[in-house]
Amino acid sequence: MGRVMGKKSRKQGTGRLIVSTFVTAMVMTLLAILLMSFAFRQLPRVGTRLPDPKSMRVEVLNGSGEDGMARRVAGILRGRGFDVVAIGNAERPDFEKTVVVERLSPDLLHARRLARTIGCPRVVQDIDSLRYIDVTLIVGRDFREFFDEEPHR
Repeated sequence: MGRVMGKKSRKQGTGRLIVSTFVTAMVMTLLAILLMSFAFRQLPRVGTRLPDPKSMRVEVLNGSGEDGMARRVAGILRGRGFDVVAIGNAERPDFEKTVVVERLSPDLLHARRLARTIGCPRVVQDIDSLRYIDVTLIVGRDFREFFDEEPHR
């Protein structure tokens, strides 16, 4: 036999719907706030100019596994005006993706400048104020996406 919903059951259903909608809206709002907070932290402060490549101390590390890549990329970067002060091999030779690592600025200013110049979307931060380096470029196996030219010597 069919059951007839009473006024109390309808009120409970409506109340649950309101609570559920409210909770969903709050969760979405919190997620939006977190996302915006992260996005704003990634942007340089208003009025902040990216550094001149000539004033940046750049380290180039070969993580591609291909011999001589750090030297070749260093030549290209020097040709684009960067002050490459160190080259070498990364801690491992199997980096699939090229990465720009900020070493000095909490705003990622040096890494953003280098990343923008070469078109690399991967920027990370590993601050180490004891080093003489502003930014490190770890050249991965995808280096042809960013360096499809002959190096300057």
